[in-house]
Order: sequence, then structure tokens, then C-alpha cells
Amino acid sequence: MLGIGVLGASRLEDVTALFADADTSVFELASEGVVSAWFAIRLRENGAGSGIPRADRPSVAGKLGRINSVEMALTVEIGRTRMSVRDVLALEPGAVIELDRSAGAPADILLNGRLIAHGEIVVVDQDYAVRITQILDVAEGLS
Repeated sequence: MLGIGVLGASRLEDVTALFADADTSVFELASEGVVSAWFAIRLRENGAGSGIPRADRPSVAGKLGRINSVEMALTVEIGRTRMSVRDVLALEPGAVIELDRSAGAPADILLNGRLIAHGEIVVVDQDYAVRITQILDVAEGLS
């Protein structure tokens, strides 16, 4: 969240000046590596310039510190399988479930269900852990 803001009425016009403005952040909207559009946002205090020189204002990244304590679900997935309800109900202690990956294959690291990285399973002081081997770009994580 960037805070309270007001969206003006939509209008068609040349956006060259908006994209060139130092207060504007531009994001690519891409699917499968193909850019289909751009999204630009210009941050201002109370709908106008803040009167504070840009160099003295906190950056958007600095404002992200507000969400440092937000908890998210991080999942490490070593493999998947599909089973019928009958087979799940028949499971007993000691049963082996075959996964779709071989031993030593990289594990997927998901943040709130979205793939963000690959890693390898390691043992640290008799506990399992994951060593991150590759952090994915946004476009890679969507595939």
C-alpha cells in the first residue's frame, strides 16, 4: 500500500513528460517475457508537491520498511504427486509416496503460493533447511 490517494478522471494524452518525471516510477507489465504495457505512478504528498526537495524525501523502498513485520507463508516444495482419495485413505505409517522429482533435484521456494526461487535441501544441526541457489525474476515465477 502506498497510502491514501485520489485517482483523477481518466484521460487520453501524451505521457512522455510523466514517464520522464523524476518522481515517477515506471513498471513493465509483461507476460511470458513479452511487455504488453507500462504502468506509471507518481508519488506526491496530499495530491501535490511536498515542498521537500526530492533528495531529502524518503524513497518508496524506504517506505517499504513499514511492512517489515508482515508475515507471509514461505513454502519449500520438494515434489508433487496426484493420488485418489482411496489411496490417501489407505496410507499407513511407513508408506512411501513417490514424487515427480528425483533425489537431488532442486526444491521450489514459494512465497504465498508464488514461485520465487529454487534451492537445495541441506541438513543443519540435524534439521532440514534449504539453500537458495537461484532467485527468479517475476516473469520466471509466473510460468
